[in-house]
Amino acid sequence: MCLTATTSAQGPRDLNMRIFKLADGLAESACISVTVAPQGQVLVRHTGTAGISELNGYSINVLPAPGEGNSRIYGSPAGQLWTVSRKGLEEYKGIDWLLHRSEEHTSELQSLRH
Repeated sequence: MCLTATTSAQGPRDLNMRIFKLADGLAESACISVTVAPQGQVLVRHTGTAGISELNGYSINVLPAPGEGNSRIYGSPAGQLWTVSRKGLEEYKGIDWLLHRSEEHTSELQSLRH
């Protein structure tokens, strides 16, 4: 995974690039999605592992991935992590993901099965 940032509008000479690899602590080097959360951390959803890499500028923290799907991980202004699955919204609660089902979502899924 490669992250870049510029410090001004002067162009490529101000380009600050860093490449992160498995050896740096990523759960995996390949990724499905990359999201920047409101607090500035980078959330990386990987392709073949059950982990999400959270880069905070100083270290990489690997979090467990939700049980199913490969939807993007979103960060809220309050610091919560969220994703969407076929069953509803999933919220990361420190050690695991908590499923929040909605009646509308459940009704749609049931109608598709019949």
